[in-house]
Amino acid sequence: MDDRQLSHPKQLKEDYTTSDRDLEIAVLIPCLNEEQAIAGVVDDFRRAIPSATIYVYDNGSTDQTISIARAEGAVVRQEPRRGKASAECSLTSTPMCT
Repeated sequence: MDDRQLSHPKQLKEDYTTSDRDLEIAVLIPCLNEEQAIAGVVDDFRRAIPSATIYVYDNGSTDQTISIARAEGAVVRQEPRRGKASAECSLTSTPMCT
């Protein structure tokens, strides 16, 4: 896809063109203690882009976020270092972050 900014997963249906369907798409979701929201977020992306692999990058949740994300079919990765920057480094594997 190009540099379009997407404000919500439901907008993806409009932005997801036929030429994009040949791509392998990964959805990366950083989170911390999101047991109330994670199922809906994963489900929204799954419906918007059925072929995408959805990754949830947990940043040390102490609630049921991880088990709920897995139950929804997401691939869960855990980042033990707290903080948004640590989660973002984990999901992008940025060399500057190590």
